[in-house]
Amino acid sequence: MNKIKFDKYQLKAIKSLKNTLLVAGAGAGKSTTIVGKIDFLLKNGYNKEEILCISFTNASVNDLKKKLKYDIDVFTFHKLSLKILEHSLKLCKLCDSELLLKVVNKYLDDILSSKKKKKKFLKYVTNIDNFKKLTLRFINLFKSNNYNEYKFQEIFKQINKIKNKNKRLSNLMYLVNIINIYKLYKIELNSTFELDFNDLIIEATKAVNTSTFTDNYKYIIIDEFQDTSLVRLNLILEIYNKNKCKVFCVGDDFQSIYQFTGCNLNIFLNFKNYFKNSNIKKLKMTYRNPQELINVAGAFVMKNKLQIKKKLISNKHINKPIKIVYLDNNNNLLKLLNIIKTSYIILGRNNKDIYKYFNNEEMIKYNIKYLTIHKSKGLEDDNIVVINLTNDFNSIPSSIKNDYLIDLLIDNSKDIYFEERRLFYVALTRTKNNVYLITNKHYESSFIKELINDYKKYIEFISL
Repeated sequence: MNKIKFDKYQLKAIKSLKNTLLVAGAGAGKSTTIVGKIDFLLKNGYNKEEILCISFTNASVNDLKKKLKYDIDVFTFHKLSLKILEHSLKLCKLCDSELLLKVVNKYLDDILSSKKKKKKFLKYVTNIDNFKKLTLRFINLFKSNNYNEYKFQEIFKQINKIKNKNKRLSNLMYLVNIINIYKLYKIELNSTFELDFNDLIIEATKAVNTSTFTDNYKYIIIDEFQDTSLVRLNLILEIYNKNKCKVFCVGDDFQSIYQFTGCNLNIFLNFKNYFKNSNIKKLKMTYRNPQELINVAGAFVMKNKLQIKKKLISNKHINKPIKIVYLDNNNNLLKLLNIIKTSYIILGRNNKDIYKYFNNEEMIKYNIKYLTIHKSKGLEDDNIVVINLTNDFNSIPSSIKNDYLIDLLIDNSKDIYFEERRLFYVALTRTKNNVYLITNKHYESSFIKELINDYKKYIEFISL
């Protein structure tokens, strides 16, 4: 611990031996704190075999392993579940990640090849691609929330309350077909003795519960805790209760942007309901962003209800770190990149957004680095460019609403606009210096207008 200099907020979290939720803002050094926590535990009576560390992606797991001096168990939920099932001597095999899509396609082929079925189906389903997307998302959310088939009856009851007859019949038709596909998917999995990702975690949870789990973990450390789903929480709680261990959970509610995959921010916000004798610590220093940017980004995201109030402190200062760039022509983005000169990443909402500005040949020629905002979480660069911030239905914020059936599966489904605000926060806080927000003077997104109205003194305007 002598080699790493921790600030006073990190040290308080590291030395806490209660169940702890560590709320760590963007660039606050959460990975460093996790490393410090593990080092502290090992120097205070815990053995390596008694510490379990969980992160959400292979990349974050590998990053943590590189920073650790010790051979600690660091797993994704996927790898942890496989290990538990191997210990329980239960053979398991993960299904093809495309299996559900294949089942959907086969189901649709059968429907559309029959004139009678096709006519009935297309009376309510006007867009096949949208139906596919809805089905995939519905089933994934259904399983990640650990619902059983009684949930379908609840949804039927909700649909039958819809007064508009066409809307009611349309939703009933959608649900009946989705349930048919769900059942076919289960049959397919059972016939090949395979599990999907959610099944894997559910089966691992059962294995822990039935005393076949032998690892005697005494401390569970979880990174990116704001991205926890109910099936993941159930697995954590099973190990926690069985081993009577302690937990150290790290995350940032400001950066919860994966509701569409089943992540449930309420788990993070209600931490004390799940883990007794617990406390909440906050990291208040940021080592990435200038103070002026943090002032804007923090105030912006805390307009959401229920976000945990926090104010980050930075020793870095830039007078106007937010640059609102008005492009007369999308081709002028290259001019801006030449002005920036130092390292940068371009961010956008969707994979295809960059093609409004560059074609494939230009991307290679000019060495364009582009990521979606979701993929950029956890990353940083000297400067950040955020594109396509116009008053478009699929910009930021998006005006696309969840399907009614999806809303019936999601906690706080009406708070989707709050997630849009968090998504923009993530984009703003990837930078070490300046963030360039690309828009059109006549079609600014509502978030751009809000920044101008509320935080003008932190903004420089550029026209190209």
